[in-house]
Amino acid sequence: MNDRPPFDAADLRFGVEFEFTDPLTATVPRDAPARYRRAVRRRCEVGLPERFRGWLAGGLAVAGGPAGPRTRLFPHRDQRVLEIATEPLSLAEFRRAEGLLEDVVWAAARDVGLAPGTDEINRWSMHVNVSWPALAAGGDGQLLLRSIVDFNDHPELALGACGGDIRNAPPLAILGDRPRLALAQLVRECAAGPARDDAFAVAHLLRKRVFRERFVYGSAIHNDFFHAVNVYHVRPGARLKRRYATASPVRIEIRASYMAPSAAHMLSALEIIAGRLGYLARQTTPIACLAAPPPDPPGGRTFRTRGVQDGVTPEGVAACWIRYLREAGMHPAPHAPYLVNPDVRAAAGRLLA
Repeated sequence: MNDRPPFDAADLRFGVEFEFTDPLTATVPRDAPARYRRAVRRRCEVGLPERFRGWLAGGLAVAGGPAGPRTRLFPHRDQRVLEIATEPLSLAEFRRAEGLLEDVVWAAARDVGLAPGTDEINRWSMHVNVSWPALAAGGDGQLLLRSIVDFNDHPELALGACGGDIRNAPPLAILGDRPRLALAQLVRECAAGPARDDAFAVAHLLRKRVFRERFVYGSAIHNDFFHAVNVYHVRPGARLKRRYATASPVRIEIRASYMAPSAAHMLSALEIIAGRLGYLARQTTPIACLAAPPPDPPGGRTFRTRGVQDGVTPEGVAACWIRYLREAGMHPAPHAPYLVNPDVRAAAGRLLA
C-alpha cells in the first residue's frame, strides 16, 4: 500500500442522500416517491434524450439537455422523510450538475409540497458518503484513522456547525470517556502496527472498540452506525444501500451534516470535506487524539431542533468552524453564507466582519 500514488482530492467520489419532508407535519405520505418522480419527469421531459428518460437500474436518470450534465437519482421513503440519493460523483461533476440538481431535487420536491427544513426547525439531514480509489482497495488506513480522529477532535462540527442531529449523528465527545479513550488507544496501536495501512483492519477495530454507543436523549445503546461519521461500509464486500454504489460501496459516511437548502449549500459542504481530506492527506506528524470534550450541561443533554446543541455556544461553534477551514488552507468567508444553522451563520458573520 505504501507505493500508492499521492492522494488527489479530484479522485474523491461523493454520494449524497438528501432528506425532504412536510415542514408542518414532519412526515411524508407513502406515495411521496411516486409523486416526486412524476414531478421530476415533468421538469426533465423536454429535451431529454430518449436513452436518459425514465428509469435505469432502479434509479431515475436525469440530464440537463442533450449535451448537459447527467446523473441518476434514487428516491425512496425512509421513515418520515423522502430520501433522494445520488450516484457517486466527483466534486467537479457535482459542480457541473449544480443547476440540474437544483431543478430536479429541490424544485421538484417543492412541487409536491416537501421542504429541506427551515431556520426554525433544521432537524433534517444530508448524509454524505465519500470514497477514493486507495480506500476502496482497502488502503489508506492511516488517512482513514486520521480523518475519524480529526472530525471527532472538532465536536463543534456535529453540534451546530456542519450538523446537529445528536440522536442519529453524535460526536464521540458527548458519549463519555470510554469511546474517546478507546480511540486514543487504537491510534497508539496503529502508529506502527500491521494495520497501519490496512483500511479494512482499521475500520474493523473502530467498529469493534470505538463506535459502540449511541446518544438517545441521555442514554446510550450499542450501535456502530449512528455516529457523526461512521466506517460501517469500510469493509471487503461492503454493503450497498438503495443501489447507491455504482462505483465502489466502500465509503465513509458523514452523518453530521445538515440538509442543504440548495445545491449551492451542498457544494459548499462537499468542498469543505474535500479540502479538509486533502489537508489531512498531507500530514506526516503522529495523529493527536483527542481534544477535551464540551462540558455536559446541567440536568443532562437534550436534542434541540434549532440553534446549537447543549454544551456549546454559537460563537464557540463558529470560531471552531473558522479555524477548521483556515487550518486546511480554505477561506471561510465564501462558505459562511452557506452555514445552515442560523445562529452559527450569524456568529460567523460577526467573527469574519
